[in-house]
Amino acid sequence: SPGASMLDQAPLTPWLPDETLFSWCARFHRMSCHSLPATTTRALFGHKYLGSAHDFPSQIDSFVDKTNGELGTSASLIQERTILPLYTSFQNQGVAEMATKAMRGPSIGALKFRLGLQTSNFRANFPLKSCPACMAEDAEKHGTAYWHRSHQLSGVWVCVHHGTLLCECTLKATGAQRFGWCLPQKANLRDNPYVPDAVAIQRLMKLAEAAQQLAEIPLGTSFDRAAVGYVQRTRMQLLGFGSSKGRLKPESIGQA
Repeated sequence: SPGASMLDQAPLTPWLPDETLFSWCARFHRMSCHSLPATTTRALFGHKYLGSAHDFPSQIDSFVDKTNGELGTSASLIQERTILPLYTSFQNQGVAEMATKAMRGPSIGALKFRLGLQTSNFRANFPLKSCPACMAEDAEKHGTAYWHRSHQLSGVWVCVHHGTLLCECTLKATGAQRFGWCLPQKANLRDNPYVPDAVAIQRLMKLAEAAQQLAEIPLGTSFDRAAVGYVQRTRMQLLGFGSSKGRLKPESIGQA
């Protein structure tokens, strides 16, 4: 196929700083001039749609095989180019190994459920996010805007480099173009309606920095879940986010 011949004959474009796996594939799709997303996905992952998820992609072993390992190993791609490491530190080692195995294989199955994302009272679909200032700088420096991994992490709603709110993509997470490839552009982004003051921006930046630091923790590292739960629950109660019966209030926590 055209995609396969390109992979065999043309040098692979290098990673851009802080770029996600999905973003690299979206850039490849644009440069290959494929009319159908499925053509690109089959060339990169050996299947017409497996591998096209922007948050927890599957079929990564196949991607490594198709690219002859030139872009990294499966372990390094999952560690450095996906959002999974943010969540595995709060799981036991068995769950972390299961998650890695699922993303390397043909299907992630019930991965989001196993990570606790679908039972947390917060949404388990992760919108692609982008900083307008980064987009402009990336276009000038690299010739294209792209998806930064640091922007995609849960808890990151502001760019720590520019102090600006991130825009949310209207594609992928909503189901639109579920198996498509896209790069950040004004046409597929919407502004965050929240208008924070200077104090809120500083708090959001601290939250973003914390999330980014967690995502750098090596896969396989696990916190003591009992200790983490006790510290978080105690602190939330002291901050007034608990009911008289001791239950936490997710709505109040999310608003804050």
